[in-house]
Amino acid sequence: MKNPFSTRYGKITSAILAAVVVGGASLGVASAASAHGRGGHDNGRVSSESATHTPRPGHTPRVAALKFEELQDVTIAGTTTVGSTLTVNPGIYTPAADSVTYKWQRNGVDIADATGTTYVLTADDAGKQIRAVESVVKTGYKTKIENSNRLWVPVVG
Repeated sequence: MKNPFSTRYGKITSAILAAVVVGGASLGVASAASAHGRGGHDNGRVSSESATHTPRPGHTPRVAALKFEELQDVTIAGTTTVGSTLTVNPGIYTPAADSVTYKWQRNGVDIADATGTTYVLTADDAGKQIRAVESVVKTGYKTKIENSNRLWVPVVG
């Protein structure tokens, strides 16, 4: 029987089996011992013994954050004339977010104090493209940043 701990490049000398981090505190890392006769496996047989390793103080192991699944894009809609209101149609994500925030942008630059789900177009917006940037946050998940569609505000007159 072929050794399950061999690769075409040689034996694996150590294998990390699991790492669990909750709230930044390590609960420990279980690892197989070395393949060189120190308990991990001997002559192709796997030992049932495993070691527990706690990272050194001040060192938190990296654990990949979970990612949201996007079910529907964030969009903006409304009449694109100065004085009209544009409204965000939020994106839909799974799992549900803990919080969702918005920033409005004019030609890709944040508009000061424009952070709600609606935005009233001003004279500064004429001849520019407007969009909303949605930030979706949930504990344990990577923050999701999504840009809405862009709407062009025509120059009148």
